[in-house]
Amino acid sequence: MSINEEMATPISEIQTFYHGKSVFVTGGTGFLGKLLIEKLLRTCKDLKHIYLLLREKKGKTSQERFKDIFDVPAFERLKSEQPNFLSKMTILEGDLVLPNLGLSESHQDILKDEVNCIFHIGATVRFDEKLKRAVYINVRSVRDLILLAQTMKQLESFVHVSTAYSNCPRRDIDEIYYKPLVASDALLTLVDLVDENILDSLTPTLLGENPNTYVLTKALGEDVLKKIAGNLPVVIVRPSIVISSYTDPVPGWIDNIYGPTSIVLGAALGILRTVYGDSTKVVDFVPVDFVINILIAAAWDVAKSGNKLTLNENDTTTLAEPKIYNYVSSPQNPITWGDYKEFCEVEGKKIPSPMAIWHFWFNLHSNYCIHWMVAVFTQTLPAYIMDFVARCLGKRPMFVDIYKRIYKFCDVISYFTMSQWHFNNLNAQNLWERLNSTDKEVYNFDIASMPWSDYFKTFAIGIRIYLLKDPMDTLLIPLHFKDQMVVKEENFVISESKKMGNFEKEQLPNQRSVSRQIMLCLIAYLSTIAPSMSLGFSAVALPGLSDPLNPHRLEEDQRTWFASIASIATPIGCFVSGPISDRFGRKMSLLSINTITFIGWLVLTLAAKIDGPIYAMLLIGRLITGFSTGLASITAAVYMAEVSSPELRGMFTTASATFFSLGILMVYFLGYLFKEDWGQIALITAIIPVISMTLSIFLLPESPPWLISKNRDIEARKNLTKIYGFKNSTNEIREEIQTLVDNRKKNEIKKKPGSTSFLAPLKKKFKYFMRPTCIKPFLIILTYFFFLQFSGVFVIIFYCIDIVKQAGVSIDPHIAIVAIALTRLLGALCVFSISKRCGRRGPSIFSGVFITICMLGLSAYLYCKNNGIISDSLFQKLTWIPLTLLVTYFFTSAIGFLTVPFAMAAEVFPTKIRGLASGLVTCLAYGFNFITVKTYDVMMQSMGNDGFFCFYGAMGLLGTIFVIVFLPETKGKTLQEIEELFDKKVKHTSEKQLLSIQVENGKE
Repeated sequence: MSINEEMATPISEIQTFYHGKSVFVTGGTGFLGKLLIEKLLRTCKDLKHIYLLLREKKGKTSQERFKDIFDVPAFERLKSEQPNFLSKMTILEGDLVLPNLGLSESHQDILKDEVNCIFHIGATVRFDEKLKRAVYINVRSVRDLILLAQTMKQLESFVHVSTAYSNCPRRDIDEIYYKPLVASDALLTLVDLVDENILDSLTPTLLGENPNTYVLTKALGEDVLKKIAGNLPVVIVRPSIVISSYTDPVPGWIDNIYGPTSIVLGAALGILRTVYGDSTKVVDFVPVDFVINILIAAAWDVAKSGNKLTLNENDTTTLAEPKIYNYVSSPQNPITWGDYKEFCEVEGKKIPSPMAIWHFWFNLHSNYCIHWMVAVFTQTLPAYIMDFVARCLGKRPMFVDIYKRIYKFCDVISYFTMSQWHFNNLNAQNLWERLNSTDKEVYNFDIASMPWSDYFKTFAIGIRIYLLKDPMDTLLIPLHFKDQMVVKEENFVISESKKMGNFEKEQLPNQRSVSRQIMLCLIAYLSTIAPSMSLGFSAVALPGLSDPLNPHRLEEDQRTWFASIASIATPIGCFVSGPISDRFGRKMSLLSINTITFIGWLVLTLAAKIDGPIYAMLLIGRLITGFSTGLASITAAVYMAEVSSPELRGMFTTASATFFSLGILMVYFLGYLFKEDWGQIALITAIIPVISMTLSIFLLPESPPWLISKNRDIEARKNLTKIYGFKNSTNEIREEIQTLVDNRKKNEIKKKPGSTSFLAPLKKKFKYFMRPTCIKPFLIILTYFFFLQFSGVFVIIFYCIDIVKQAGVSIDPHIAIVAIALTRLLGALCVFSISKRCGRRGPSIFSGVFITICMLGLSAYLYCKNNGIISDSLFQKLTWIPLTLLVTYFFTSAIGFLTVPFAMAAEVFPTKIRGLASGLVTCLAYGFNFITVKTYDVMMQSMGNDGFFCFYGAMGLLGTIFVIVFLPETKGKTLQEIEELFDKKVKHTSEKQLLSIQVENGKE
């Protein structure tokens, strides 16, 4: 800097004022106190001394607490610039709750002789503080400190920190004193005389319109100052809601979870989903470093101007009342709760924490009923479910207690999230104008110039680093954010080149962690077990419900409705599963499946416990569980298709049939254990979705392709890294993310200007759906599903006991169906290795051939039996035939027909429309299922048992022919390659490129 520039830069008047001064600070261990001490020591290098009031707390001595003050990142800069700063500090043991601040006479003498400035920051800020304690700390301590200050020989300024909400029953708040409803001296006398229990009962009356003891006692603290401050150089600063630092001493620093910070922290961890608040209301936020700067400036200003005499109405001189500064943001730079929510959500999603159990998302609801309903379904119910599971596992339940504290906090702050105040801050604005250019730079508190969008970047990062203790070097930053995540201070700067260097050093395998994928597969498909048990529930429940001795006996038509009504709801569940999965994500869809399944089985359980008519409850329970079956039929497979590697995808997507088979086996086995006690079966089944939901919440990452489709690239990279089983990103991960991003751009449905009608998005979706890459696989899979349903695979599950009897099996039907279900499960398990080795076509053809043979063979057997072609003596020797044919039928159907269409529905559609298309095709598939189940009795009566099985054999034959002619092979292909399989344009282009290469090679 040149000499002229140095002469043009004014000397800091504030720093000059603090030269040689001694300062007394209360509340130095708090959020404001720490930063005040740091700023004074760092910027006022000639400051003489700081005396700090400290007390013992929670078993720690004042000396130990003194050391803890400086063991935070906020003091790193001071430590590096002034290593010997502690020599300027002295501890004075005391306690604001005690008379005379608990100071000894010797310590009082030191203050009387040495102190020039007082910063009274100490207070209890708990909204639910007991009135007696709140009065002692926030009112009596002010009185005693004023009395002590009046004896200080060198006092030049006394800064009292109040709150902008000290008079919050008023909606218009000026920078003036307001008379409290209760006089400060009267309340002090009352608190001293009355027992605390009696005082607690009087608290609601004493509060009046004040929402809590904090704002009441802060108002009374101001009243004390007005009454007894006299000629002391007192100034009151009323900050509004103090949040983390903007730039000084480090961006985003915070050490507490009060107020709005706790909302964002809860949302970032996936715990808090709803807040009772009005998004249109203006909220007053002020960064803590700006608050510290106005405190320091206010002390300088009052010392310079003093407490001047003024003329009153009678032309006599009186001391002016202590000046008040409303330090708020709304008059100059307003922000609403809705803005706050949007800023935090945008920035929070860029830096997700690995500690989160759910992605960053919360909403403000001004309607309390809506808020309550959202809280129940997204917070309370999951909390009770998770705690129930914890108790079953012998673990300590904790989520219900956590949410009790959250609800208590939300009730406390709702007064502020639902209200709005109009503040006057002219005194604060005038104080800013009195600062020279140097002081404005060093002690900036110009809230009008605050760029909120930039501020909330540091706010979100600060919460992650300083509250969650999660350093930024664990953040997985996509390539396109490489140049965007730049933070001003060194503490926040992320050395991208260093990180990239670390990535390159890692030796990476060529495939994902198989064990990790297996774990995800087990958790995802666990959500299908209870819904799949609904398929076989009618088989084990109908014998008991058909018993003539049962008072709730169902008639024939009621029996078919009980069995088939689930199939009405199942296609609806299939249809909505796609939009739900596409809109809210694969993980959220799995959680909704578990919730709905639990409700359905709970209804069936309750139906078994009541004495009145139960038919309606049975239908409702079956509808809900059938709906959950539809939801579960494809979602888990879609999830695994998107998180598994190409070489393992076939195994994982066909696992749906395995878990459906497991569910059917479980319900059949429970039917064997609890014959005709279907209520007990329903109760046991209701526990399964509780376990599934808990595991999904904590262990299941969201699908990276879905995140990419929603432009949430950071989370996608983070989750893909988890799936790979690494701590940091890799070249392989970055390449796959980039491939997904390119694919997203390719498949985007471009918006055309002027297309604003309601039907426009539907038309575009339909147009996209009619592309060859969508409509071709849709028709193929739909036809496959048609032959699956009409070859009897599902209808036999619904009426398995009856089918076993009709087939002439001689053993106990309950044992027979367990054997059949076990065989089906074994067949489904074989699919894992078969699909990996043989793909889709081979197992489908094999399955279709044996379905045809088994059904036609059973039909021939029953025809011979019914028409007397086989003698009774020979018939007795051939009773093993029907059971063998049924077991073989179930085993071979599980290998191909039952598994392949569901697996292919999860992989053959483009990502952009995969959820919708797969949901629609399975919806229609279960529509076919309803037809077959509802017409079972009619077909059996009209065709006879031999004609019935002959029909299924014929459909199996036609299905086999269809598979041979039309079903493509997807084994070993990536999702992109499968999409190109149905796209003639891409295929034609590839052929041209291949021909061009061959021609070039020929020339050479």
